Amino acid sequence: MINKNQQKSTLTKERILNAAKKLFAEKGFSSVTIREIAKEAGCSHTAIYIYYKDKETLLEKISIPPLESLYHGTKNILEKETDPLLALKVTCSKFVEFGISNRNMYLLYSTTRGERVDLEKTRLEVNQLRNQIFNLLRLSLKQVLIEVDEQELLTISRIVFYQVHGVIMTYIESNEPVESILERIYPVVSKSVELIVRGFESFQKDGE
Repeated sequence: MINKNQQKSTLTKERILNAAKKLFAEKGFSSVTIREIAKEAGCSHTAIYIYYKDKETLLEKISIPPLESLYHGTKNILEKETDPLLALKVTCSKFVEFGISNRNMYLLYSTTRGERVDLEKTRLEVNQLRNQIFNLLRLSLKQVLIEVDEQELLTISRIVFYQVHGVIMTYIESNEPVESILERIYPVVSKSVELIVRGFESFQKDGE
């Protein structure tokens, strides 16, 4: 049974996370201080350090749950879809849906304190998860571009990610409803992914 002290501790941690999430969305991760989070949460700044080591710890506590959901959802697509190109298109659409649906938190979730995608070991746990999501994209591409070597696969994976990321960033400050945006851009995302793949295949043939 949870006692009053444990209950108070849980509520304090929730207030701190909610305050951090609100301020990160409004001002950006780098601009927010621990003291501002404490003020928003209604606690002392020293209280935050009892539960969270630093701002990066808050970043991870906020970002990891939605990214884990994205990872498992994407992994499920790749395990079930038998058409490689369709699986790639749906994977990219899934990421776009995630980004558009979380416009106010997208940069925090996807790029804040980011590290290189080709690192085997990252400093932050959240970047390990981000890289696992990127590797699902790379795996999906490998099923389409069967004969591509690993270095070129990494390059084309980055190109596809930049395309998807660019689509999301186009609408990052839009007030248009999510459903309206997605209905309009799903076909564009699908076509752009196919064009990138076909263009790379043509490039390979020209080089033979």
